[in-house]
Amino acid sequence: MASVRKRGKAETYEVRWHIGNGQYGSEGGFANKRDALRYGQEQEVKARRNKTTRVSERNKTLYEYVRDNWAKTLDVKRQTREDYQRALNTVILPVLGPIKLKDLKRTEIEAWKVNLKKIGPNGKRGLSDSTVSKHTHLLGAIIKMAIDDGYIDKNPMPIRRGKKRVTNKRKIVPYTPNTVSRIADAFPEKWRILIWIMYYTGLRPSEALGLTYDRLDFKAGTITVDRQISRYPDEVFSDTLKTYSSNRVIGFSKILQKLISEHLSKYGEGPDGLILQNRSGKIWRYKDAAAMFREVLTSIGIRIDGEGLHNLRHTFVSNAIRRGVSAKRIQVWVGHKSITETMDTYGHLFPDDFEEMTTMIDMGSWEDAEQTDKVEIA
Repeated sequence: MASVRKRGKAETYEVRWHIGNGQYGSEGGFANKRDALRYGQEQEVKARRNKTTRVSERNKTLYEYVRDNWAKTLDVKRQTREDYQRALNTVILPVLGPIKLKDLKRTEIEAWKVNLKKIGPNGKRGLSDSTVSKHTHLLGAIIKMAIDDGYIDKNPMPIRRGKKRVTNKRKIVPYTPNTVSRIADAFPEKWRILIWIMYYTGLRPSEALGLTYDRLDFKAGTITVDRQISRYPDEVFSDTLKTYSSNRVIGFSKILQKLISEHLSKYGEGPDGLILQNRSGKIWRYKDAAAMFREVLTSIGIRIDGEGLHNLRHTFVSNAIRRGVSAKRIQVWVGHKSITETMDTYGHLFPDDFEEMTTMIDMGSWEDAEQTDKVEIA
């Protein structure tokens, strides 16, 4: 049962309530006895619902909760773990980390988000809306877990139920065949095969760099994609691909078969059976390959956008669309998680069918199609 008593000359009230297991909580500063008692009773109800923890733990800061609780629950890929760690240590915790979870307010979170977008005193540009949104989602996931664990009673990040913000997504501009040939010709011959592998397969850069001879079936005309080169120097291949759907078997064109055979006969295999190798004959990592790609494009005067080496994958998809390949087949080939991802990325490249549909209506085929869809039941 909660109990209230008057404290000091300020004539404020303090409430004390039972949590359980011999534990008690207390809170002071109430203007009257009624408010203090109501607060204590609410805390007892929450305690019975297992919505509170020990008093000492209720005073944990965001930093302490991330360190002692949230971090131990992570079951993600190495790259994701490092991305989280970087975001926490450089963006989230320096500002919000010292604040106690129970004292974290929405105004503080909103001010933190606004400040991330500002240009600093040294002229350094603020973060983009998408980057701030990514960091906010991470913070939200941590706070949600803290609520479930009983460290916070009310979410300081309420869900906004307004209309989804419409953003102008940058459209992909694939390379023309002539541009791809210019890039390949400008590449050093030993590494030129990377351009053609991506152009004829649509593999992600790390998947192309991780391609080994034993994954090529010249007789069946297929390539097995089940791993990618790691970005870490202490391992050759990454544990997993980007998504489960990324594990796939794709076609192996005769043109590419010939190009790879000629490459291997001249330069041999790289370490661990890899088709490609770096300048020293060792594993060729994504960072080095992407840098070489940028250098080559700069040398021949081709504009470099944010996609970089990845744009060769977009070019493959563009070619498939122009030849009438369906979105579903493209999704399976490139290893997208869903058809939605394919259409969100490449939907603007699919031709509009309005003219074809209008022609069908004018020719009467629209009515014919409607008739053939009817079923008579005896």
